Amino acid sequence: YDRDIFKKTNNLLDRELNESEISSQINKILNSDLDYKQTINAVIELIESSMDYHFCGLLILDSVQEAELMVSIKYPATEYDLAAFKSRVVDAYYKLSDYNVMLERVSLNRTDGPAILTPEEEKKNDVLSSFYTLPLNIKDKNLGLLAVSHSRENAFGPEEKKIISLIADSSSGAINNAALHKKIKNLSITDGLTGLYCYRFFQEELSQELMRAQRYQEPFALIIIDIDEFKNVNDSHGHLVGDKVLKEIRSEEHTSELQSHSFISY
Repeated sequence: YDRDIFKKTNNLLDRELNESEISSQINKILNSDLDYKQTINAVIELIESSMDYHFCGLLILDSVQEAELMVSIKYPATEYDLAAFKSRVVDAYYKLSDYNVMLERVSLNRTDGPAILTPEEEKKNDVLSSFYTLPLNIKDKNLGLLAVSHSRENAFGPEEKKIISLIADSSSGAINNAALHKKIKNLSITDGLTGLYCYRFFQEELSQELMRAQRYQEPFALIIIDIDEFKNVNDSHGHLVGDKVLKEIRSEEHTSELQSHSFISY
């Protein structure tokens, strides 16, 4: 009987110590000068060190119409698994917020997670057997959604849900600050008319994407698009019409298979 009490006491102290450590790590993130991507990575790394999962994702609203889903893959998964996780997260956000974010307007990006994508024929199990989500709120403002999944059924018990809740509640402030800084930065690296990234961003992003492709052993493509006779459009119909053409081409990004990729004006 005494041993049972001792064991329960130790377990309780361990949980309290773990929760205290999580709160401490969140405070460090909140008081740091990390940029948006670094903040998201830090939050997901904290989740990774605190519990087990297959997919972990943060859905962050960029605007009323667009959102970004940052995903960490802890164990090997397929492209189909990743797409299914994205769809499930977007559906869960609609059920929690009653706001419908169009799937094609949600850009999908991977964090620096430990696992790589595998061919479809190597698929072994359903990575969404367990699925749990919580909203990311700061005061009355909804920032998005935190979601985790696992191939093991009933993987998220009371303890895991408590950890997720603690991280979701505590990290919302840091994510909100990072998102605001990201918006300010985007003003300096995007074209005010089309919203496309400028050449300075291209130089920085190209080297990072090449390193990412090498790290994950995934293909990398650079597509150069030229608008035929665009100068004639400006000369014949005026720059207002030319601006409208650029906006229409920019809007195609959201309705094509390339909507989650980086478009640069050069």
